[in-house]
Amino acid sequence: MDTSRWSVENALFLLWALTGIAGTVVLAGALTIGIFVLPVALLLAAAAALLTRHRPHRAFVLSGLLLGPAALSSYIGASWAARDSSPDGSRSHLVPLHFLPYAAVTVICFAVAVALFVGLGRRAHHRQQTAH
Repeated sequence: MDTSRWSVENALFLLWALTGIAGTVVLAGALTIGIFVLPVALLLAAAAALLTRHRPHRAFVLSGLLLGPAALSSYIGASWAARDSSPDGSRSHLVPLHFLPYAAVTVICFAVAVALFVGLGRRAHHRQQTAH
């Protein structure tokens, strides 16, 4: 197996993951910080699309976009759902069980992204090797 090819594909996967995370921040925070992240998200999307366009057999790297919802779910779970305030609102404490649904979404999105990347990547490489 050509490790340099996998290195490029890993980098593209991570670039699409960053694009997905930035896009999710733009959408989730549209009225606050999202507008400031928008230029970065557009640059990442343009770079990722340009680098992937020249290699259509590497379209499986787009599965990195699923890491955007995974990161958002993890953030929401850790910052909002896992906190519980006292009745008078004077203090808050962590409630790990409230985080479980968000952790499940995070793990599922991450697992699906990695499984698609590895599975479809192997299939694409296998097709290329049998074609030669």
